[in-house]
Amino acid sequence: MRWPARIVASGRRMATDRVYRHARNDAARRHTLQPAAWWGLCGILSTYQLHHGAIRPMADLWAELLPFLRIADEYLAVRAVEEYLVYLDNPGLADKQWLGLVIHEALAAIDTYDPSIADLLDNPSAVFESRWMALLSYQTLLRLRRAVQTYDGRFPHPARHAYWHGALSVA
Repeated sequence: MRWPARIVASGRRMATDRVYRHARNDAARRHTLQPAAWWGLCGILSTYQLHHGAIRPMADLWAELLPFLRIADEYLAVRAVEEYLVYLDNPGLADKQWLGLVIHEALAAIDTYDPSIADLLDNPSAVFESRWMALLSYQTLLRLRRAVQTYDGRFPHPARHAYWHGALSVA
């Protein structure tokens, strides 16, 4: 990386860390159901979207963050989201191989039901609109397709809230 690019990357990382800490601390004070770290990641992505003139529903943000929410190491999750934002801005500058491996590992068991994720995914098929889909291996893509079938309203799970079941059809 050349000298000016380092300065830009350093400034971007400091801004991302500031947004993450603010959103994480705010969520910790509010005692949310989701981990505070998840709200920090959501803060990073939503700030990025706002700076690029896009306002997206919260359900779409959670769907786009899905692989990053499943990373157990908080520091690694933040760095992966940062790299994903670089990928969104300029795919040629991003370390796509590293990002793809991190996402692949995060989605290794996505097709098993996880109630903490289920509460966030109002529209599970929205994950297919995420640009990280291009980084998936074929096996991970198949696993993700199984997960969407598990989490969507076609196969209601007893742990899901009533709104997951969709409108009742009258015969």
